[in-house]
Amino acid sequence: IYIHANDHELKLHVENNKVSVNNETIGKSGLGLKNTKTRLQFLYPEKHVLKITEDDNFYSVILTLFF
Repeated sequence: IYIHANDHELKLHVENNKVSVNNETIGKSGLGLKNTKTRLQFLYPEKHVLKITEDDNFYSVILTLFF
């Protein structure tokens, strides 16, 4: 977890390794991510950037809020 703030922005970078799980027992709806994007747009319209990436081993989320 990396957090950086200055007079103009707040940046949060979280990276985590993937773990192996049984996908048959876990449903993926994407609802949580959709709700997060909607809430960010409501609270910080035109004042945020959300970047989510993944590869075979890691998830990475970078959220930047502009003041």
